[in-house]
Amino acid sequence: MTTPSRARGAAASLLALAAAAVPVAALALPPSAGLALSTLAALTLAAGGARRCAPWLPALLALQLVALCLLRLLGAWPCDTACQGGGYYQRLAGVPVETAGLAAYALLAALALRDLRRGAPSPALSRYAWLLAGGSLFFLWISAQLGLACPFCRAVHATMLVAAASLPPPPGAAGARRWCAALLWLAAGVLLLNLAYHHRAVPDAVFALPPGAPGDPAAAALRAGADYHTIDRGRSTGPDQARYRMVVVVDPHCRACAEEYGPLLAALTPLCTGPQPRLALATQFLVRASDASSADLARHLLATALLAPHRFRTVLRVVLGAPAGSGFAALSARIAEVDDPAEIAAAAARASAAIDLVRADDDARLALFSGRAPVAVTPQLLLVEQVPGAPPRLLRRWQGALDGEALAGEISTLIAH
Repeated sequence: MTTPSRARGAAASLLALAAAAVPVAALALPPSAGLALSTLAALTLAAGGARRCAPWLPALLALQLVALCLLRLLGAWPCDTACQGGGYYQRLAGVPVETAGLAAYALLAALALRDLRRGAPSPALSRYAWLLAGGSLFFLWISAQLGLACPFCRAVHATMLVAAASLPPPPGAAGARRWCAALLWLAAGVLLLNLAYHHRAVPDAVFALPPGAPGDPAAAALRAGADYHTIDRGRSTGPDQARYRMVVVVDPHCRACAEEYGPLLAALTPLCTGPQPRLALATQFLVRASDASSADLARHLLATALLAPHRFRTVLRVVLGAPAGSGFAALSARIAEVDDPAEIAAAAARASAAIDLVRADDDARLALFSGRAPVAVTPQLLLVEQVPGAPPRLLRRWQGALDGEALAGEISTLIAH
């Protein structure tokens, strides 16, 4: 190989490595800027930049996708979309979406490596890559609709878009019209996942109205009963008749909730104590529609609140961040380290009607405060004003990464007026 040829080969290799690094390196930027950079890289490759890169770029990107999925499955790179309300999209036809993705990307890698040995990308590889890119566009659209911000998901879908753009468009016409075939396969990928899921973005939470008509005497009797009030007191700190109520909304299976709940309560509890506090603090559970164990855990945690406030707080700290799909029975051994699971189960059975009504009322309040756009992110912090004779009024909502010390100062200012 002549010196100019070596130089061109080295430049092509560097360009290929840079293109492959863009989707992951873009994670250092804000989500919108990172996706814009990855999109720019994909458009540059599609406009002819791919011809200047080393021919092994598509195979490298396919292997990168396989490696990303393996990191996720091995727990080395967590995905927080469940905490943000995207749990509905974590399974595809009953299969975990990362498992389905690993299978799809493994096939892409096999085709890319085969074509690399043959010396040129095949039409089958191009069609399949653009089909998968359509799937990535679907998931990116869902993320935008639900406000999801997961670095792992962004890395995967941006890599897939760059991988498709690194290949020549599927054959089907001459000149620029060949890109029509690529767009058709891209649209097919979007439509297939749209059919597999739903034509609208689905937030993963139960937003329901309370059971019974407004004047239902059975529900009214339960709300006036001792069990209902004991449960509410057991999960709360501060005066019952406080004008302002902070509601910390958590998901028992949320990793972010497990990390933030303790520091958040430590920072906010002083606002609910001391002489003449105007603020009460309560913990509420957001039940995930995609995971039946979410409701099961919430019921038993509320039963713990029925037994004693300190038991509720202790068991909740032990349970928070539990693996998805694990209900009360699966966590009994962990709970037994700090409390008696049998006593909790007995309390849940005895006060089943009151617990279910507390949960339903909680869901109804979340639905009321969410309006037309249900907020399924956890943790959430709601500051609610409670004036006798008037419906509760949401003053402020915080969600996602919560800084307890900063929030304590902000809330003190809000309730001082």
